[in-house]
Amino acid sequence: MLGSVALAIGLTAIGDRSAQAGNRDKREHARLAQDDDPAQLRVLDWTLWNVSKYYVESKRVEPAAMTLAGLEALEAIIPEVLVEPTDETKAAVRVRVGTTEQVFPADANALWAVGPQVRAVFSFVNDHATLTDDEQREAEYAIVEGVLSTLDPHTNLLRPAAFEDMRTNTAGAFGGLGIEVGMRDNELTVLRVLPGNPAARAGLQAGDKIVQIDDESTVTMTLNESVGLMRGPAGTEVAIYVRREGLDRAKRFDIERAMIKLDSVTGDILPGKDGQGRDAKIGLLQIPRNFSQTTSTELRDKLRDFERAGVTGIVLDMRDNPGGLLNAAVEVVDAFVDTGTIVSTVGESSPRDESKATGDYRFADVPLVVLVDQGSASATEIVAGALRNLDRAVILGRRTFGKGSVQVLHDRRVADTELALKLTIAQYLTPGDVSIQSVGVSPDLETIPVYVGKDYLAYYGRKRFDLVREESLSAHLVHSTAQQQQITAGPLFFLQQGSVNDGSGLTEGELPPRIDVEEDAAKRAQMLLRDPEIRMARDLALWAPSHRRSDILANLPQFTAQQVAIEDARIAASLGSKDVDWAEGPAPTDGKAAKLEVSLSTDKRGDTIAGGESGVLTMTVTNAGDAPAYRVRALSDSDYNYFDERELMFGRIDPGETKTATLKLSVSAHELSRTDRIDFHLLSQHDAALTANSATSIDVSAKGVDRPKFAYGYQVIDDPKLAAKGNAIVGNGDGLLQVGERVHLRVWVQNAGPGDARDTRVQLRNGSGDAVFLHSGRIKVGELKVGKADFVDIDFEVQKPTDDVSLQLTVSDAKIGEYLMDELSFPISAPLDFRGEGGVSASAQIDLYAGPYEGAPVLARAEAGASFATTGNAGGWYELRLGKDQVAYAKASALTSEAKAPRRPGATTTVYPVSPPRIELQDVPGQTADTSITLSGVALDGEAVRDVYVTVQNPSRNLFGSAEKISYVASKDPSSGRLEFSAEVPLEPGNNYIEIVARENGQVSGRQRMWVLRTSGLAEARAKEASFQNDGSLAVDTFNNGR
Repeated sequence: MLGSVALAIGLTAIGDRSAQAGNRDKREHARLAQDDDPAQLRVLDWTLWNVSKYYVESKRVEPAAMTLAGLEALEAIIPEVLVEPTDETKAAVRVRVGTTEQVFPADANALWAVGPQVRAVFSFVNDHATLTDDEQREAEYAIVEGVLSTLDPHTNLLRPAAFEDMRTNTAGAFGGLGIEVGMRDNELTVLRVLPGNPAARAGLQAGDKIVQIDDESTVTMTLNESVGLMRGPAGTEVAIYVRREGLDRAKRFDIERAMIKLDSVTGDILPGKDGQGRDAKIGLLQIPRNFSQTTSTELRDKLRDFERAGVTGIVLDMRDNPGGLLNAAVEVVDAFVDTGTIVSTVGESSPRDESKATGDYRFADVPLVVLVDQGSASATEIVAGALRNLDRAVILGRRTFGKGSVQVLHDRRVADTELALKLTIAQYLTPGDVSIQSVGVSPDLETIPVYVGKDYLAYYGRKRFDLVREESLSAHLVHSTAQQQQITAGPLFFLQQGSVNDGSGLTEGELPPRIDVEEDAAKRAQMLLRDPEIRMARDLALWAPSHRRSDILANLPQFTAQQVAIEDARIAASLGSKDVDWAEGPAPTDGKAAKLEVSLSTDKRGDTIAGGESGVLTMTVTNAGDAPAYRVRALSDSDYNYFDERELMFGRIDPGETKTATLKLSVSAHELSRTDRIDFHLLSQHDAALTANSATSIDVSAKGVDRPKFAYGYQVIDDPKLAAKGNAIVGNGDGLLQVGERVHLRVWVQNAGPGDARDTRVQLRNGSGDAVFLHSGRIKVGELKVGKADFVDIDFEVQKPTDDVSLQLTVSDAKIGEYLMDELSFPISAPLDFRGEGGVSASAQIDLYAGPYEGAPVLARAEAGASFATTGNAGGWYELRLGKDQVAYAKASALTSEAKAPRRPGATTTVYPVSPPRIELQDVPGQTADTSITLSGVALDGEAVRDVYVTVQNPSRNLFGSAEKISYVASKDPSSGRLEFSAEVPLEPGNNYIEIVARENGQVSGRQRMWVLRTSGLAEARAKEASFQNDGSLAVDTFNNGR
């Protein structure tokens, strides 16, 4: 594979015939000598070299900013690191690692200086923090990602797993089985079996539960992990075990992998009537995934099928297609035009390159309608922009994403894996040298989906589209020729599938059934035409007077008016089922006018909704004027996304009439306490005025519930006599793991409060590959009151030789969002033979362990003189009976033999060795006008407190930003179990999310989270961001549907 291949997408693409980055010698130099030592930061050096040679705009490269961003990324990934600029110039940084700190320069004025400055800090970090090779590698990757974040949103590092996924997606095929899988009720489930592929031939069925892949259990396996195991080279075999209704045990299927082709293009024929009422056929081409190496071939095959079928028009559906290969996009356009420049790429480091139509293949001159939306990006925009500007197609839908840049992929081997640098090297121009960078391709006919649900409505709001476009991304590129294109017609509002009374027969939120063309082409066509945009695109292709865009646009208002009538009626019927009269009305005359009085209230005291509950916000509108108000509606504006752009519909309000509309506001059980302001904008068909006493704002609060705090202990049970009823244990009862044993991991869980756990679950994940087989892995404990404890047994087997068994144990309450996780390690040991039953007593206070080995967790403590029955001693340990179904182990040196065993075991105190530090804070205000607050408190733990750090983030002011670490303090004596801390936390206007983390060790940590609302500057910040505007116009756009 070449070291550099051109891309035309932000995330997944590979291979292209144009825009190659340099010649072969440069590429070879770019790969650099390979070095497995991550501490050397070779990947960073290689990245900086490529940036210096090939980046699209050298003026965007700011070495000092790159240095600081790389160090901040290092700080974010290693808890014990804090990086702070020494002053406002940020020319130097103070780096703290644990209790040691040092000042380093961060004023690089050239790219070559970035590496040495970052490397000096990384060396200091390595000297004072204990990092494994894997942790160092992850830190280097994070540094590189931080450095690249200063350039543009699409220049980034593809780590090995992401790079492999990208290559699979763009290749258009992979070695596998031919099934679609997903998680259903936490079980790996076959969702679809692709006809004619290995899984279908072997007999797998939709609904099968895959419980084992080769020798590995799928219990708690992630979807990506399972897919990785099932994929492999064609011709190799994999064993799949499935549980199926009607079978009493899992059934094994031995399946030989084959090359599975990912269909890049689907083709269907949509029936319809032309302008003269005659039967006609429209071909529907859908490119739902990336533009891959097979897209062009697949598309031309479908077009030939359409030619044979005699279609009279084409609909090309590229909605939500994120892009793909540049050459694939060019070849798609080339199938519909025979002359002209399709796309040009320009950049500082790469010469202008033009891709022209070849005329090798051209489909018939029939009307072509292209469907796009805000999720159509990059290569998709090349296709849409070229067909639009070359007068070949009319565009229907919404303005596209706006990614007008080209990336080159540089690959590099690191140890036994490969990663890649995706580097922006050029911007592309559509025909006429028009850039779509940050503005996208505008539709000729704009369509806007309207969703009318039982409790939710989306009609005029546009943030649902604007927030996911290029211009919302930080550091996005710009181009001097980029300008939003004119929209000829619209917006045309249409009723979205799944809405109330939409005529589909589906319940709210229900998706239509999937129908493959192999099953029934006619039924599939009917299913596709339930999509209003596909139906409108088909109708436009049937109606179009010519294949030329210019001819279609000249008459487009006529077509739009027809569609508006259809969709207005559907929307009105849907709203009518909610008792909203959505009819239009005449403007007031004779000096009369509607005047609206507005009030807001909730059904909760203090407008506060408790976590896990719902409230109802009611807007009351009275027409105090002397003329009717028509199509009255309200749209919310709030920093909190859940409260933002919520719509209320009132319809017609006559003089003296009062109408109400409600919003259901739900607060999840895991929500923290916070307060948010909701502003409402009231609009109507003829812009009725509001009375002076109208209230259009309300502060709504969420009150978080008290949260549980978990602690747990664990023990391997390998004695069959201790097994719970109905469960199998195959072991020798020595408390140690040996190969061939099937054991239980008994987990004791305690809720230390202060809140009850509502849905406690225990999960075990395997970190030892096929050496260990999990027979169970997820167990529900359920409700766990404060101070209460319970236990579960998890069944696993050591089936192959290994030095130790690595497991990850998590206790969580998903409803409230609390969890506790630790990495467990059990040695594989030689058996012990405990002999010599009798009694023993503790010489002093002693620890009782879960197993007879050094490093075993403590289960309990016994006071001096406590006596226990013992089954014997071996290897310097006694096995003690603590009760009917529990044993523990104590060091022989701490015990004294007794003449006989006691009738009952001595008193013990239960110990939960995995217990996070507790954080006690001084009072923290929920809101303040100040620009910062001081957090002071103490972290406490019975074992140790290693350190405490504090982060803050304001998602309202920076939606895609990450948390900033603003304080770190390390304990000089972690074993003291106490660490005081104080931090000055800066606040941005709006709600700030603050998290305090106290660590016992590298795995176990206690957390306390809160929202603090800064009220000062909030109105100014929102006005500056123009949160209710889009390029100077209201986000709600024009009021009338197409008029």
